Amino acid sequence: MTEEAAEIVGRARAEAAEIVRRARDEAAEIVTAAERRSATTVHESSEATDRARRELVHAQERALAMRSEAQQTADAIVASATRRARTASDQLLRDTQRRLARAIDVRTREDAGRLVIEIDNAMVDLDDPKLDELVSAAVREAVREVRQ
Repeated sequence: MTEEAAEIVGRARAEAAEIVRRARDEAAEIVTAAERRSATTVHESSEATDRARRELVHAQERALAMRSEAQQTADAIVASATRRARTASDQLLRDTQRRLARAIDVRTREDAGRLVIEIDNAMVDLDDPKLDELVSAAVREAVREVRQ
């Protein structure tokens, strides 16, 4: 019986050793598979990070391009508005000059060797000391007429 018991114990030990060996093999396979999955996940994560960085750089480039285009458009609008304002201002100045010229009918002629200016049918001698005052008054009057 001792031999039988020893044989049973021997078989049990062998079976236990086989179970432990298979468990270790399975554990090694599980660890290897986990390491592969972990490496794959790290690689995929790294690729995703790189993609995200590239997309961020691309978005920043697009934003800069849009900003540059907006600045160019704004500059063009300002330049156009400036040209239109200058044109309108020039036209307004020409119209005002024409009105003033019509309001002040000025003629020059020589009378007895002296240069004489006729403003609105009033004769002014260029040698007259009151000439500045007379011209200023005529201009003020013409401006008043234009404003009305």
